[in-house]
Amino acid sequence: RGRYGDDLFSLSLLETGQCPWSTSSSSSTVEWLPPLPRHSAALSADFRFNNRPAVRGSRRNKNILSENTPRVVLWYEHISKAGGTTFCALAQSNMPSASVPRYHCMPRKGELMDGRVGSWTNEELIDVVTRQQPYRIVANEWDPFDGDKLHLSGRDLWTNNNNNNNNNNSPRLLFVTTLRDPADRLLSSYTFFSDYSEQQQRDVSNFGVWIRKNLARVGNFKAGGRSAFRSNIARNNYMVWRFSGGTLPDHQVDEEENASFFVTSRIFPSAATEKSVWERPFQAAVRALANFDLVLPMDVMTQESGKRALRELLGWDQFVLNGRRYVGEKESGHVVTTGEVRNSNARAYLEERGSGEEFRALWERNWLDYILFYWARAVFFARLYCQEVLAE
Repeated sequence: RGRYGDDLFSLSLLETGQCPWSTSSSSSTVEWLPPLPRHSAALSADFRFNNRPAVRGSRRNKNILSENTPRVVLWYEHISKAGGTTFCALAQSNMPSASVPRYHCMPRKGELMDGRVGSWTNEELIDVVTRQQPYRIVANEWDPFDGDKLHLSGRDLWTNNNNNNNNNNSPRLLFVTTLRDPADRLLSSYTFFSDYSEQQQRDVSNFGVWIRKNLARVGNFKAGGRSAFRSNIARNNYMVWRFSGGTLPDHQVDEEENASFFVTSRIFPSAATEKSVWERPFQAAVRALANFDLVLPMDVMTQESGKRALRELLGWDQFVLNGRRYVGEKESGHVVTTGEVRNSNARAYLEERGSGEEFRALWERNWLDYILFYWARAVFFARLYCQEVLAE
């Protein structure tokens, strides 16, 4: 994967299933580890009980599917090319079919298969899942995460206040996302979405051209709109942009201005390093993810640690994927809906083409995403393997 700098979050131990702290240590306080989100245990228990897949002839499941006011809805923040197809397939294997939107877990809006739920107001979301459809999962892939959605679960982005939802008939949300190594996600987006042939994709320079072409269009994007919505996936620090509510600007500077901070690149566009540009959006992204009930690293989603986390939070226990629409390794859970499964490794891709220094450049330009990704990854493993220590 390739890391630079210090192991600030003890990932070298956590990823092997070892807890870096002990109950006998003088202090088990971990400053970077946030408390569990408000109401997480209660929402999880409610979701697990009410969202088991239907059994033919079961009156209980028929009643569940006919309820007009679902109590807990799973909000899946789908980061493009970070395991969203597999996650939605798991939902279809573990939940009543009528409760899962058919198109990649994205609810319709009018004639649109993907209704762009990420751009809906809380009131619009409430109306759809309580009056129109019995959905118990919705997925947002293309729009920035709206921190106001946290209010439906009694949470707030910037304070610790208990923002209770006063409408008892309104859904409460259980928040889940899957994250992937930022450079690998970017490479996967390029190989999946670009118009270049497989032969052309072997030319590293085309990777940079694809990024720059998309960045030239991001100014046309508006939440919920159809213009340039896919171009955002080529942004530097895309995950911070998403979880900050889209507040991290596409602020590029000349290569010379960042020469003291970044490795020079002939391929990849530079990124801003000014604290006044990135600090508030980065804080917002960290706070947003701290309020998610599960932030699951994509590479462990269908491994034992990922299965355990999904079982504990959502009650899911079916990990063999079914359905003709999926292509790939259904037994292991690595699938796509079109093309073929590829294991995108940005470091190998660039080093094999004699551009190892360009990988370092790409890594540095996505420095905020890497901090966010490693922190979120450490939080996941710490909560999994250090439960006894953290309970002290």
